[in-house]
Amino acid sequence: MNDNNSIDIDDSNAEQGLNNDKVDNNQQGTIEKKDEESPGKKAAIDVAHHKQLMIKILKQLDDPIDRANIRLTCKQFYALSFLMETQTQLTYEEPYFPFSYHMTFQGKYLLDFYQNCLIIHNYPNPGNCVIKFLFDNKKKIEYMISSVQSLHMKDVQPKILKFFEAVDYFKNVKKFIWSGSDYSFKIFEIFLYCKSLKPKEMILCNLELDNYLGGSFDFFNSDYSIPKSVKFLTLDCDAFFFERILFLLRDFKDNEIDELNIDERIYKQNGDKDFRKYLLLITKYFKLVNYSMSSVFIGYDNEGFKKSFGVNGMLCDTPMHISYNLSLKRYRRFDQHTSEGLNSEYIKLKGEDKDLDLKIETLYTKVRLLSMLTYFGDNPIGLMSEINVRCLSNDISKMINLECLEMSFLLVGSEIFKTFINSLPKRLKHLRLTDCNKLAYYHLCKISRICPLIETLSLTDVGMEEITIRRIILQFRNLRMLKVSFGERYRIRDIIDSIVTRDGTIRKGMIRWPRIDGVYISCKEPEERDTEVLEKMAEITPRGSGQFIFGNHRDKRNGLNFRIIVQRKLCDYDQRKIVFY
Repeated sequence: MNDNNSIDIDDSNAEQGLNNDKVDNNQQGTIEKKDEESPGKKAAIDVAHHKQLMIKILKQLDDPIDRANIRLTCKQFYALSFLMETQTQLTYEEPYFPFSYHMTFQGKYLLDFYQNCLIIHNYPNPGNCVIKFLFDNKKKIEYMISSVQSLHMKDVQPKILKFFEAVDYFKNVKKFIWSGSDYSFKIFEIFLYCKSLKPKEMILCNLELDNYLGGSFDFFNSDYSIPKSVKFLTLDCDAFFFERILFLLRDFKDNEIDELNIDERIYKQNGDKDFRKYLLLITKYFKLVNYSMSSVFIGYDNEGFKKSFGVNGMLCDTPMHISYNLSLKRYRRFDQHTSEGLNSEYIKLKGEDKDLDLKIETLYTKVRLLSMLTYFGDNPIGLMSEINVRCLSNDISKMINLECLEMSFLLVGSEIFKTFINSLPKRLKHLRLTDCNKLAYYHLCKISRICPLIETLSLTDVGMEEITIRRIILQFRNLRMLKVSFGERYRIRDIIDSIVTRDGTIRKGMIRWPRIDGVYISCKEPEERDTEVLEKMAEITPRGSGQFIFGNHRDKRNGLNFRIIVQRKLCDYDQRKIVFY
């Protein structure tokens, strides 16, 4: 045991006594009843016993490299030994997730745990035996999930919810996700449960009146509320719940929520009139740094002069109280081939509000995040002309507090992009560029000069071989995190060369650690010889868990690709959200 209470696994020393370790393999979901001991005493169980249990677990893993390099704390040893004793499985899914294991009862999932994320599943019709099993092992479960930072509840039954409400498990939870259920019970119990949590991000999905109301409920006289710690709130619900969830925000003060994301089906169900009412509710309860919604738009006509800004074609009555996550897209009723609809909408708004342009200009100064990724069909939405880009650049130059920019390189094109860069604010910290097949290295050089404070950079579909990991890192002096997705034509050997030591010293073949905190790479699947180089790097380089990960990974957008992660310093949750939101 070393100074930081971690334990190295040694197969040769731990094989002794392996046959003496008896575990009941016939009775799933139960454990042998032992004398009650304090958690601290149980966590200090003899190291040799832990090693015996861990050898059994490690034999279930396919990758010998991970068996050789695994280092776990005493608390993690204790938790994993509990998994073995209860016949739960430890499975090794992909190198991207070093460990993923789940807890079952009578063949059905109860919990999934990987890294710092816990998923609580729907256990249909849980009987008293299930609840008893959970309570009997309450202390052990608490040890297993004490470091959880992300909590995801899927269709959790009220009985299971009661169990997790009864104990203080999740002191470190930063992200809470609730996925909707098909069962009729009062969804508002979730908010009562959330009182014990202090998450920074909260996501409520698939909330519908028919599924959840379960009888009469005096919502507006209840004591439920959104946790005051929430900074990022995402709502995917019908209009009934949207109005009531906004009511849950009644205790929030100005600027306590930084970002609100709302699913578009809210206004699809109710039309413009009710939607306007919801906007007024938003401005009544809190001010926002970012407000994101799929119908938000800013547009230009053919001449590039008249512009329209609004939500569903209407400006909020109090734009000073709300800052929008601008999205360059046209509202669905506009003709995709002409700008007549956009112009007429602008004229209509201008007639209703003579201070429209002034409100828009004022609003720009409050924008922190600008998103320009949306396409109309297969083509960009008409910003290819130089005059339109000039108008766009002029607007961006007014966003003096802009910190995060997300845009498609194709929106302006390679030639015009050189002049567009000049409009970027110097205080920009986070930049994400997509469709970078024609992005050249001199573009990045100019960006680094105009925006020297960039800390996080994300590039997708990079095709130019002149752009390498090492050159990007050298160019951006304040860079902390980098994510690069390389195109099909990019040579995998060039990628490996940027992260491996090639000199003739004793470190030859080891990982070349970047000076930044983390590098995340996506590329085509490597050939066998390239995979062997990566495996050797992992074998001979001393490192901690999660610092070097590679393997196939299935992405929801791009399907199966190969991912390499090199982290000199493990990045926390908030940093990941900023880069890859």
